[in-house]
Formats: sequence, structure tokens, C-alpha cells
Amino acid sequence: PATYHQGRAEAEIFYALARHSLGQREAVVEELRKRLHSESLPDLVRSRLFGALIFIHILSGESDKAIHVTLQMRDFLAESGTLYVETWIPYLQARVHYGCNNLKAAAERFAKHVENRYAVHVRAAIDGLAGLTLTHQALSQTEEANSAMSQLLEFALQLREPSYASI
Repeated sequence: PATYHQGRAEAEIFYALARHSLGQREAVVEELRKRLHSESLPDLVRSRLFGALIFIHILSGESDKAIHVTLQMRDFLAESGTLYVETWIPYLQARVHYGCNNLKAAAERFAKHVENRYAVHVRAAIDGLAGLTLTHQALSQTEEANSAMSQLLEFALQLREPSYASI
């Protein structure tokens, strides 16, 4: 149904990524950009369109474009006041910075993301905590890495889910 925004939002990401994997990168980027700036969309759907565009830029090795889109996402969705959406922005930025070996920037963004780990999907919270741990380790910041790892373990145990407890 047209009012089922969550399903539509998730489908948008998978459709865009599938088209990208089929070699339709330019077409899907153009379509996403048009939809982002021309349609009246619920914030949830718009945030997923931004996310799909960011992931496509990451997969294409276009880190500068990915960061630029995260800034556009932040500016465009700033009025929504939705903690869920706001928490995804530093996560996406951290992923790009980590992939580019900009470790200090990655650590700052991962730390910002995990401040609100209870406001996002469990998997994103775990990935953020793991990213923070790995980033501190790569920076030879053993104490900070151990602290982030302790937070990760504590969070995983709170979930009472055996697959996460193995972390």
C-alpha cells in the first residue's frame, strides 16, 4: 500500500543496489537524485533514498561524493528532528572515513553514532561499536579500543540474543 512507508523505504535501497550491481550505476544515481529533490516524500523514505545513494557511492569508490551526500542528507533532514535519521548520518560518514583510512574522523563519527545506539537498528549499533573498536585499535589507542569493546559486549549481552552474545 502507498501508506506503508517502511516497506517502500527498504525496497528503495535494495532496488537501487540491485540496479547498481547490474551495471546501471549512472541511471540509478540520476533517478535517486531526481526523486530526492522533486518528490514530496515522508522523511523515512527520503532518508533511505539518501542512504541508497551513499551506499552506491561507497561501492563505486567515490568517497568524496558519499561524504557530500551525507552532508546533504543532514541538511535536508535537519528539520525532521528524528533521532533515528540523525543517528544514521554519523554512521554513514564513519564508514566512508574508515574505508579511506581517515581514522581520526572515523573514530569521531563512530563515537557520535554509538551515543544513540538504542535509536537505530540493532545491527547498525553493533556495527558502530565494532567500527569504533577497530578504529581505536588501528590508531593504536588500546585503552579506548578496550573501552569500546566492553561497550560492545555489554550491548550484545543486553540483547539476550545468542548470535550477538558470541561477540
